[in-house]
Amino acid sequence: MRKLLILFILSLPGVVSANIIGSDLQNFNPGASILDYVTVHSSKTLKPGQFSLGLTVNRATNTLPYFDSEGSENIETSRRYLNSITSADANIAVGVLENLHLTLAVPYLLDQEVRRSTDFYGSFEELGNTELRGGFKWAFLPLDYFGMALVGTVNYNRVKDNPYSGNEEWPAFSAELVGELDFGIISTAVNVGHRWRKSGISEAFDEENQPIEPFADQWIFSVGADLHIPATDWHILAESYGSYTEDDISSLSPRNSSVLEGVGAVRYQPWENFFAQVGFGREMKHAVSSADDRYFLGVYWSFGPFKRAKQVAPAPVIEQTPVAPAPKVAIIDLEDILFEFNSDVVRSDVEESKLIALREALSNKGTVQKIVIEGHACAIGTETYNLDLSERRADSLVEWVVQKFEFPREKVIPVGFGEQVPHESNISDENRRRNRRVRFAITYN
Repeated sequence: MRKLLILFILSLPGVVSANIIGSDLQNFNPGASILDYVTVHSSKTLKPGQFSLGLTVNRATNTLPYFDSEGSENIETSRRYLNSITSADANIAVGVLENLHLTLAVPYLLDQEVRRSTDFYGSFEELGNTELRGGFKWAFLPLDYFGMALVGTVNYNRVKDNPYSGNEEWPAFSAELVGELDFGIISTAVNVGHRWRKSGISEAFDEENQPIEPFADQWIFSVGADLHIPATDWHILAESYGSYTEDDISSLSPRNSSVLEGVGAVRYQPWENFFAQVGFGREMKHAVSSADDRYFLGVYWSFGPFKRAKQVAPAPVIEQTPVAPAPKVAIIDLEDILFEFNSDVVRSDVEESKLIALREALSNKGTVQKIVIEGHACAIGTETYNLDLSERRADSLVEWVVQKFEFPREKVIPVGFGEQVPHESNISDENRRRNRRVRFAITYN
């Protein structure tokens, strides 16, 4: 039988959206940054000057295509172990502006094994880099528990004689809309997009034998969920991703041109800037580049942002004079009980039992010199938004203190800190809840 040396594995539309976005050689494309799910985009972006590095290795079985030949049944229908490929994906992302970061992915084919080579099949002729994939993410609606973003990607194919891409040198372009709900302990995201291609014709075959037609434009979609196991550093993730196209790329293959796959993973994240994950996936529809079984291992690390050191003028020499004793200051923290979600309106149903310490501290108004009300937020949402929300909440509490405790308005000072002074690391839902707090710093005469 005549062998068909092609590379294969489809690239479906999209860019990183649920995995269907890589070269036309691979469906599984790991997240572009430490903020993403396994393959699904989150709505969050890196801070300006923050970097994210990722490396994922995956092994997939029975992803290479076998084509019909006269007088014999297609071997893929037997569901036996026929082939496997092992690949690695290196990802780098950097925050450039508030709510905007850039990404670059470099997939690399490490190894392939073909057990059944007597049939008419497709494989890679050489190992190496299969494509370059650059992109951006813009979070245009970053809120505390809900976010939306736009993801754009460009894919430059580096595989020669790729029958799925054709003979055009034009890259493929993708755009995806991301929506995400994040409740701390559990979050979920949906990606929907389209991929535009200019494929031309395939030069991998002669004119009389064209078993594969290059891909046309495609719709891509994916959904993912992340469950954080309370009081631990462990997460459980589940995803499904796919693509749709009306065109049939091959009449000689049992593989569908529209893709649907599922993956699950366990993630260990002991620090906010690092995690390692391991997972398993498989096809939900027998399609181009889909795998009977897929195993993967990945690590992500982020660092920065870097800030320039400020030059500080030498402190002036001041003659020491007797200093009066420092005034006494009482600190009272109220954790996330005074406001509704994403609101600066003080709740009317706050339990009096939660205010006992504050009421006692203000019981002798004559000895109170001033009250500084500090608003603090967790790291969900953008830094700018969290700062504004904490300032508005501190302002609202001025009137609340004046009315509820009959305290002089001129002695109350509101200050918003946003996420700049966390009480705990923002790595868990419980820690984020503790960071969403109001602090009363009460100074006595």
